[in-house]
Amino acid sequence: MPCRPSHRDSSARDWRSRLAAALLHLTPTALALLASAPLLAPQNVAAAAPVENSKVKAAMVFHFTAFISWPEVAFADSGSPIVLGIINDPELESALREIVRGETVGGRPLSVVRCRTLDDARAAHLVYVSRAEAGHLQAILTGLGERPIVTVGEFGGSPNAAE
Repeated sequence: MPCRPSHRDSSARDWRSRLAAALLHLTPTALALLASAPLLAPQNVAAAAPVENSKVKAAMVFHFTAFISWPEVAFADSGSPIVLGIINDPELESALREIVRGETVGGRPLSVVRCRTLDDARAAHLVYVSRAEAGHLQAILTGLGERPIVTVGEFGGSPNAAE
């Protein structure tokens, strides 16, 4: 009788890919539920929504990295980390640090930095721009220039939509 591979025989990479795809697929629904939590929950539960929202956003940012291929010139050497920069969102920064601790993507470790200046952001590979920086979005994007930096944020439409 031939042996058939079970679902458990899939590689860890396939599992992570399926998990990332599922997370990305469910994200709009999860964010909608989190956004409506203050309207539906008692006050003490609603206070936890920003923390949970930060964890969901952190998971999304982490999983984005698995689908991005940066050029080798974006790194100082083969052991350089993928740097995730956060502009003006301490809750997300904290949640992301927790999620990426000990993780690697494409054989590279992940590092989370708080971007206080444009120079800090220029040193990152992925930069998350908080909603609080909507008025500065165009200046941030212009300041990053032609570097191979992925920008992520909570703005509708194009970069001009935040203006």
